[in-house]
Amino acid sequence: MTELLYIDEEPAQGNMVLRAAVESGFFGKAGVDTARPLADIDEMIDFILESKCKVLISDYRLGEKMLGISYTGLELIETFRRRFDGFPCFLITNFVGDALNEHVEVNMIFPKSDLKATKNKSELPFFHRVRAKIEERDVVLVEKSDRFQYLQERMTTAGLGAVEMQELLDLDDFLEGAINKADSVPRLLKERALQPFDRLIETAEKLVEKIELELSASRTEADKND
Repeated sequence: MTELLYIDEEPAQGNMVLRAAVESGFFGKAGVDTARPLADIDEMIDFILESKCKVLISDYRLGEKMLGISYTGLELIETFRRRFDGFPCFLITNFVGDALNEHVEVNMIFPKSDLKATKNKSELPFFHRVRAKIEERDVVLVEKSDRFQYLQERMTTAGLGAVEMQELLDLDDFLEGAINKADSVPRLLKERALQPFDRLIETAEKLVEKIELELSASRTEADKND
């Protein structure tokens, strides 16, 4: 299974990055792959999805030595992350200054020199960072998925209060964004869909309260008669 996918117009550069990833000790040979950019950015996004990778790394200048590529690695990453919130992505380049001038998240840009092997092949900070980002996202997704499932089950059994209902909607937004933001349901529609359910819970609570009051009054009257 591909964990790390690297995009570069130069196959030699792609192979260099894959070797460095394996030499770092944080990735196995079977878990890394490289690809050249496709002319259409949407087709490139589909290709990335089909790879089922857990982290996307791209060279910055994708069209420098390959004709027909009209987008940069930064534009590829930004397009991908607009569809998949929080997906681990990194940009590597020999032109860090040019990339930084585009006002992007500084923490995802690294010089290619960071990928070069050292005498101690277990010390490659870049790939350590990449592995940590994958594991961090996996933990967050599991925690939020578990909490979402718990709140869903509680909603159908005991019901949810206003705070928990908002938390459920927030979790739903997050998980939809992680899966595919383009297919997510607008928040307003979710809230409207839940309104009848909220009214049903409110009516049931009032009915229970009324029954309890009537039972209490009946017991009081019975005690008086005794």
